[in-house]
Amino acid sequence: MRGREADRRLDAIHKSTTLLAITYGLVAIESLDVQAMSKSAAGTIEAPGVNVSAKRGLNREIRKQGWGEFHRQLGYKTDWYGARLEKVPAQYTSQDCSACGHRSADNRESQAVFCCKACGLGPINADYNAALNIRERGIKLASAEGHAVAAQGDLCASTSRNWEPQLGPRTSVAA
Repeated sequence: MRGREADRRLDAIHKSTTLLAITYGLVAIESLDVQAMSKSAAGTIEAPGVNVSAKRGLNREIRKQGWGEFHRQLGYKTDWYGARLEKVPAQYTSQDCSACGHRSADNRESQAVFCCKACGLGPINADYNAALNIRERGIKLASAEGHAVAAQGDLCASTSRNWEPQLGPRTSVAA
């Protein structure tokens, strides 16, 4: 059953990364060090770790999600299909307000709720707010590097760096 689960996860990753790469000219993702996030907390004989079993369970869940494989596949597929992948540093994406830019740890009322103390934005989902920040930072990174960031339907699609690739008749991407 675990093998079937792994096959389904890999299939879902292939389909979603392909869809992102052929649909968007720019894809921005949070640059996560998945390997460091899933390191063991066992420690050494001289200094044993604490909450080792809880950390082991967290590590297992992180690896099961396939974040590293998702990033790897998205990287080569955006190259294949002519899209651009921007890896946005993860620092403060969840603490910055997507509306006014105010940064405070107090903006995160809980793990799931974001409410800006400066402009009053919210309450909104904290992950949604972080996704908006990642999108904006990805656009700024691409623009700062001198790459065109065109919306879909760019009139200069033949000269624009980020054009929407075509796979033939647009019927179904994921078969």
